[in-house]
Amino acid sequence: MPEIIADKYEVIETIGRGGMGTVYKAFQRSMDRIVAVKMLSEDLASDPEFRTRFQQEGQGLGKLSHPNIVSVYDIEPHKHTFCIIMEYLEGETLQAKIDRDGALPEAMIVGLGTQVARALNYAHSRGIIHRDIKPDNIYVTPDGVAKVMDFGIARFRESKLKTQTGISM
Repeated sequence: MPEIIADKYEVIETIGRGGMGTVYKAFQRSMDRIVAVKMLSEDLASDPEFRTRFQQEGQGLGKLSHPNIVSVYDIEPHKHTFCIIMEYLEGETLQAKIDRDGALPEAMIVGLGTQVARALNYAHSRGIIHRDIKPDNIYVTPDGVAKVMDFGIARFRESKLKTQTGISM
């Protein structure tokens, strides 16, 4: 039987794992759509600072609406952790594309770079600084749209949490 999150999201499969948790492909029953569910690991969820960071990421991104930033729909508690419900993307990370194809054509690099710059400019204008832009955090859809994702160590202007010297996130 598939796992159900918040009585709304039916987990279909695992699509990724990262430093803060696991991302699942899920079916949102109420909207009849596929979504991505980023679940904070229970180990990190037991740490109040990490839990606050995770919730802050979801809330901060939920305020953003830009064609080159992954859309966040909701934050839900689940068992002993939290989940960020977001747009499910078809395609691959820029890193996977580079690993598969090698050097990309200049026109593609310029196009993707422009889209990422627009996304970052938009986020910065709203007080959110990504701080971890790399090919693994840029998704490329089959039609060539770049989507910036994973704002897990972003700095939010209004945040009281600061990255500490010598701490690796």
